[in-house]
Amino acid sequence: MKRFLYLGVAVLVVVIGWTLAWYWAAGEVRKGADMLAEADGIANPRLTCNTLDVAGFPFRFDVTCAGATIVSGDLTVSLAGLKATVLVYRPTHALASAKGPLTLTDAFSGGSSRVDWTGMELSARLEGWRLGRVSLVADTLSWNDTLLGDMLIARADHFEAHLVDIPERHQAEEGVAALAFYAKSDRVEAPGLAIEDGDLSFEAELSALPDDVRSFADPAAIERWRQLGGTLDIFALKGTDGDTSIDGSGTLALNNAAQLEGEVTIASKGVVETLEPLLAPGMGPLVFGSPAADGTYSQTLKITGGVVYSGMLAVGAVPPLL
Repeated sequence: MKRFLYLGVAVLVVVIGWTLAWYWAAGEVRKGADMLAEADGIANPRLTCNTLDVAGFPFRFDVTCAGATIVSGDLTVSLAGLKATVLVYRPTHALASAKGPLTLTDAFSGGSSRVDWTGMELSARLEGWRLGRVSLVADTLSWNDTLLGDMLIARADHFEAHLVDIPERHQAEEGVAALAFYAKSDRVEAPGLAIEDGDLSFEAELSALPDDVRSFADPAAIERWRQLGGTLDIFALKGTDGDTSIDGSGTLALNNAAQLEGEVTIASKGVVETLEPLLAPGMGPLVFGSPAADGTYSQTLKITGGVVYSGMLAVGAVPPLL
């Protein structure tokens, strides 16, 4: 009889302890949300919610932020709702969803726009403190300029992006990792760029990144990446729209002054003719090269000290990242 009594007491203690621990953790989530809401919105972005709910007891945490507003400098982003879910027994894997529309306003330029979608989901997984995978998938995306009416900027039937750890490139002693990045958009329409029914994809790798996600927000993270010889290797930037196509690849890095260095190769067909009304006179051949007999263009752009060169002629500049 005493055995059953002891067992009952033990179960009761575990249940009470678990309940107290869950509600303590839920309180910490609320405290974190309060800290984000108290940020100045300049040095640190400010996130506020019309209502914040933490549910999911006893085996998960469902955090719902309805009427989310993010302020960072002159930019204000408003979102109908955000929801994130973390399982208690799998705390390094989070699932999230977003409810549109999303509105963006820029107090400096006076611009405003809206993004709509039918479904948007995000997942993130850690391997210890090393980023394992981040994925974003969205359907029926549309981006409209709302400053004067409602003007379509771009639309896509489907968009997805994935950032994935490359385990064999992890160097534990140096504390660095490498990430592979892949993104694609299907059935893209962008009237301003004369794209009617395009498909876009991007494949790249980032090397010499910190293997601890907690250091990503460190202001010195970019400088450390530069010191370790980090690179962005672009394997394929591809776009097609009927007979029009573009394919780019290259490698980018930073010099001692945090200026962009590298080389990018571009092959295209029909792009110059399509974009000619949007480009400055003579800029098309400088950026995309001269046409071959079959109507294709090829060009290699070199970037030195943040200046983009076509041959010996500077065609653009990128400001230092620090």
